[in-house]
Formats: sequence, structure tokens, C-alpha cells
Amino acid sequence: MKKTLTFFLIYFVTTITNSYAAKNCCIQDCGLNSSYDSSCTNEEICNCELEITTNNTSHVITTVTGTRKLGCNGTIRYAECLRSIPRYTCENGYYGTPLNSTSGCNKCPEPGTSKTPATELSQCYIPAERTNSDSTGTYIYTNNCYYSI
Repeated sequence: MKKTLTFFLIYFVTTITNSYAAKNCCIQDCGLNSSYDSSCTNEEICNCELEITTNNTSHVITTVTGTRKLGCNGTIRYAECLRSIPRYTCENGYYGTPLNSTSGCNKCPEPGTSKTPATELSQCYIPAERTNSDSTGTYIYTNNCYYSI
């Protein structure tokens, strides 16, 4: 029991130390004996990258790019996360020009689909290799068949 506990404590301390060091994202040189502020260890700022989310109700994809800006205030290092204006598109199988994350996408007619970013009905299509049948018989689409307006 004693050996297991000792191993756990060493592992726990090592894990905390390593994750703290990994989060310090201020790597620029601000002069001799420079230090850093809390922004340099803020996970959200240090992981400032591309962010993509999909609203499962509206089928809108929101894309925001992030750029981490590093700087010096005297000898104190700091970091900022600069975010772009959100870009809204419709997910596969939908078309439209959404202005926000909650509406603006329409489902392609069945059995059609689309590829992101489809903005109009003419970008919806019935995929090649799809089998369909009607009163005349069964047939296979040999190419993508796009809807026309």
C-alpha cells in the first residue's frame, strides 16, 4: 500500500508540473529577467485557433479563426486571442446564406444532398450511383444530378 501511494503522489506532482509548463504560451523575449502575466497560462488564450461549431437544430456551421498575439509590457510577457468575425455556412445536405447560427439553412429536396458551403438550391444534387425506381422501372444515376431553379 505504501509503494502505491508514493508512486501516485510522484505521478500527480509530475502531471501538474508538466501541464502548467505546457500551458505557458508566451515564448517571446521581453528582456533580462522577464516574467509573464496570467494570460500566458490561460488555456483559452493559449489554444486560440480555429473554432468550428454546428447547430444541430438549424444546421448552421459557425467558423471563427483565432490568432494568438504575443507581446511585452515592459518586461512582462502577455498573450491575447484575437478572434475573427464569425462565418456562417450550411452543413452538408442543406443550402442557404445564414446570417447567424440559428437560422438560414434549407434542407435539399429528397433524395438530394449538397456539400458545404452550398448557398442555393442549384448546388443540391442527387448523388451518382444512387438507385431509384418509378413506374418505368429501376435506374441508377451515373453522375451527380443537380437541381435547377
